[in-house]
Amino acid sequence: MAVERIVDDEIFRMVQELRLRRDPGRNSGRLPSSPLFLAGLLRCSRCGDTCQLESSGKLDPDGEPYRYYNCRRFCRSGKEACPGYRISVDTLDSAILSHIAEHVFTAERCREILREFVEDQGILRQKTAEQRRVVERERDVSSAGTSA
Repeated sequence: MAVERIVDDEIFRMVQELRLRRDPGRNSGRLPSSPLFLAGLLRCSRCGDTCQLESSGKLDPDGEPYRYYNCRRFCRSGKEACPGYRISVDTLDSAILSHIAEHVFTAERCREILREFVEDQGILRQKTAEQRRVVERERDVSSAGTSA
């Protein structure tokens, strides 16, 4: 079925680029279903295997089990395979997030991100408004022709 185009190629391209940038499936960085911030990213410094979630039977003050990142090889095969090293999930996640906040998301970088976002939104709004005016003019001409 042939359908009349309602947006021009440039608007369509811009929207597709925005969708790709925001797609969590393409920019996941971690597994969305994982309870760990750093899932799939950490490696054991001793053997190079991945790290996994390990929890203790003890509960923290909130009644939740203590959680740790620990070497997968150590957890599955014991000290003979790797001496292992575990670190608290809260401690490591907090350290990583602090580093990102201090060094990656500086005030200047955040201003630049916002500036680009506002610019993209303004261009998109302008293009949409132009397209809307064209469609409204076509509608007005069409309805004027049928009422005459």
